[in-house]
Amino acid sequence: MNDTIGLTPEVDAFVAAVRARFADLDPDEREDLLDGLEADTADLVAERGPEALGDPDAYAAELRAAAGLPPAGAGPRDHQPIAVRIEGLLDGAHARWVDLGAGLPGDPWGFAQSLRPFWWVARAWVAVQAIDLVWGSGGYNLGLSPVPSLGPFGLPALLIAIFGSVQLGRGKVWPAGPRSGTFGRLLLLGLNIVAIVLLPTTLSQVFTPGKAIQWGMADIGYSQPYSPQGLSFNGVPLSNVYPYDAAGNPLIGVQLVDDEGRRLKVDPESVEFYGTGRQVVSPWLNGRTPLLSVFPLPEQARDLNTWEVVGEPTLQAPPFAVLPPVTLEGVTPTTTAPPAKAGEPDRKKVERRR
Repeated sequence: MNDTIGLTPEVDAFVAAVRARFADLDPDEREDLLDGLEADTADLVAERGPEALGDPDAYAAELRAAAGLPPAGAGPRDHQPIAVRIEGLLDGAHARWVDLGAGLPGDPWGFAQSLRPFWWVARAWVAVQAIDLVWGSGGYNLGLSPVPSLGPFGLPALLIAIFGSVQLGRGKVWPAGPRSGTFGRLLLLGLNIVAIVLLPTTLSQVFTPGKAIQWGMADIGYSQPYSPQGLSFNGVPLSNVYPYDAAGNPLIGVQLVDDEGRRLKVDPESVEFYGTGRQVVSPWLNGRTPLLSVFPLPEQARDLNTWEVVGEPTLQAPPFAVLPPVTLEGVTPTTTAPPAKAGEPDRKKVERRR
């Protein structure tokens, strides 16, 4: 798949068909023989119109005869080097694809060619987003942003990738270009296929409904304001809950459910949407099942420069050491013993299974 800028669909189809008749030559010999074919053919079409192109088989046969080469396909195909056969398959596939597009109304092949610069940019964007999702901040918050969140390197990395992809599309760097060889053509074809496969997934990770609201791309209206998921107070999501018993002592490991038995939990995405993102909550575990409905939740700090989570998850100090005791007539509350020593450390590390 040649990723260089094409000319007209007629010229592309003719050149691809001619090149397919020279697939038995090695890449350097073929390029030496066909050097300037695109320019000469384009000039001919500009002067006399597409009907001047003629039959690519006849043109290729005359050119082979003039170069002292045997007719195309004269030698046993099974004895041809594998690189030569691959080149023939690629050239033939390209010729058939161009012929198919040329036979459709509205010149879809020409329209697709005009969109190539946009594809070069999209290809670079997908590549950097894939790096961000695997090794960057996208892997930590399980989401991507339009500009890859690779710390301070996101925007520079994207610009460098776009420059390289455009130069690749223009045929200025390997593996593009007329002398890229069989391996270069296969590598370029593979890169394009990978980018096409990853494009829908990348878009779905970037343009989620919640992020559309966050970026102001969706109108949530005033009659039905956006309601965060998870526990909230006055419409603002809670990042943590610190329970106390009737005697006013702080509790650890309290599981909360509502009157229908549903677990009351915090929602990390809502907290990050409304909050500063400085702290990241970690779940308790029921076997291997993570639970965000057991309080208080351990927390980890986040480096706002790299957006990476650092340190081990720990229980933070509650907002109050004790609260005033409470009573309810006819009810014996569950209480816990106060801390044995004044000044006992408030933070306790909680192991987190990964």
